[in-house]
Amino acid sequence: MTDFQKSDTVFRFKFDTEVRAFDADGGEHRFTPECHVSYSVCYKSSPINQEFQFEGRVTQLKTFFDRLEAGHVDGKPLHIANPEKSSFDIISFVEFQGLSTPQIQGRLRHKNVVITGCPHPNINFDEVGLRALSPLSRKISIQGTNSTSSINRHITHTMYVDHSTRGTGGLIPVIVTGHMQDLLENATPHGKILNGLDFPMWKDTQWDRSPYATDMVAWDYLHGNPHCGTATAPYPTGHVRWGLAGTAHAVSMFHIDSDGFATFVQVMHGKKLWAVYRPSPTLPLSDANVFLLSDFFLLDRVPPTAQFGMEAVVLRPGDLL
Repeated sequence: MTDFQKSDTVFRFKFDTEVRAFDADGGEHRFTPECHVSYSVCYKSSPINQEFQFEGRVTQLKTFFDRLEAGHVDGKPLHIANPEKSSFDIISFVEFQGLSTPQIQGRLRHKNVVITGCPHPNINFDEVGLRALSPLSRKISIQGTNSTSSINRHITHTMYVDHSTRGTGGLIPVIVTGHMQDLLENATPHGKILNGLDFPMWKDTQWDRSPYATDMVAWDYLHGNPHCGTATAPYPTGHVRWGLAGTAHAVSMFHIDSDGFATFVQVMHGKKLWAVYRPSPTLPLSDANVFLLSDFFLLDRVPPTAQFGMEAVVLRPGDLL
């Protein structure tokens, strides 16, 4: 695994178009995406080379937000304009607490549930907040993209911790090794755009004993049985609960979470735009072929012939998806 490069000069690029997205309550959030490339201070990167580097990311994100806007009704997302047809089911924490287990499972069976107003600790993106995930000196995995094109001759490294470089096969995610301190040091308007991965959450959370959580139900029924651990074995929280930390403008493109199993995410600080596919009437997502045909699905961009819609919601501190 390649090590994180600390000594690179960073060139930040701001898109010329403002984009927008909406939270669970219909609040509009406008922002201008940014990306960056990194190159050695001993070399100069020409405007032509920089333009090449950004071309893939600009096209990728423009297509993404165009697809989101195409699914709006009268300028509003479906979870506000037409909740019945939306892939998101919005409910307050107080209302959610009043639901029975069968009612919760019934809602989860059909939609992505977003619970608003959840209790959460007051965490900031600083030394104290990041220490809740990991010691600042610990080695961590950081997500970036790979650039191997011959046109990239002005740049010394072939792997960059950024979300803008483009390789011969497109925008290909790669993982490099860095430290939690690197996230903190780059959390500035001129730093690298970093996405820290895989911080095991060893402590139980308020959700671990939820009666609607099928992983906990399965654990309760199976542990102590042959090949399932001893009856006193603790629940493997660190293997199934992860924390994430990213600087502003970090992007993770399309993927299937948790090997196709259900997942949840709760924002503790900042904001996170979460997008989901809306299945095509002719090719439901339950059909594995939707992920095997390049005309319908690609990991690094939206194909022109894609037959799915997209929805997104801005997650804020206190929102749980």
